[in-house]
Amino acid sequence: MELAREAAAALGPVEATPEGFLTTLKVPAEATVLAGHFPGQPVVPAVYLIEAACAAALKAKGAGPLKGIRQAKFLRQVLPEVEVELRGSLEGTAEGWVLDVEISLKGERAAFLCLELGSRDPG
Repeated sequence: MELAREAAAALGPVEATPEGFLTTLKVPAEATVLAGHFPGQPVVPAVYLIEAACAAALKAKGAGPLKGIRQAKFLRQVLPEVEVELRGSLEGTAEGWVLDVEISLKGERAAFLCLELGSRDPG
């Protein structure tokens, strides 16, 4: 749960769009998730990017927690202190949501995610 909070805090303002959301992510150099993840040359772990995408979907559309990963393709490293753009589209299903997210770095695709999210817990 701490990782999810940390990832959510690293998001810029989340803009809800008709399809889903648009936001940015800038992981601070002191993020706990970077400890031991390639000492001397830290790289943002994939799990952090996934948590950030889920947090953005929650803020924009009230989507629930991660239930599964349909696809995750990482094409470029995301480094700390470098801003990336997250553009997500959500589709409602009987079980929750399907979230497609493109993560871009300076206009180039860094990652693509297709995630299954649950419905938000009303309590």
